[in-house]
Amino acid sequence: MKRFGICLLILIAGITIFSPVPSLAQELNNIYAPFESFEEMRQAYLQAVEDGDKETQEWLIELGESTLDKEIEFAASSSSSAIVPMADPDETYWSGQFPNYFFYGRWIDREAGISLSLHPRNGGIWVLSDANNAWNTVFARFHRNSNWANSASMQEQFFCHWRLASGIKLPWNLEPWKTSVNPYTCN
Repeated sequence: MKRFGICLLILIAGITIFSPVPSLAQELNNIYAPFESFEEMRQAYLQAVEDGDKETQEWLIELGESTLDKEIEFAASSSSSAIVPMADPDETYWSGQFPNYFFYGRWIDREAGISLSLHPRNGGIWVLSDANNAWNTVFARFHRNSNWANSASMQEQFFCHWRLASGIKLPWNLEPWKTSVNPYTCN
């Protein structure tokens, strides 16, 4: 009986150790259900726009907004750092990291108003934790500027551009006056 107990314990330990643990990528892909990926979801949205299907567009906008929120949550939890606290030492550190992620960032005057224009290195194609770190650098460097407003919306715009990153839409223009964002166009 003792031998059976030991064998059972070893079997349970082996199953526990070698059971696949869902990776962050798997967890992220699960948030797009019933779609396999964000890109598939985005294509469905573009098709609904082309077809003039307002009901499907509305449903996909809601799904896109919820997945964007989840991506931001995953980004914060996947990074060794959280969103920049207001403490000066952290702010100084993250502000100094800005050139690692961006060629430039500057306020520009556009027809609709002032925007923060960012040109990401590598087209913004980063792993999730790097996207969070890049956001930290943007926040640290620009949030004290008088043009900065609606931090939550600017963060959503930032991550929206990141998930569309493939060099399609450069530079990334974050518009502080916006209070909501289309999760497929970032506008």
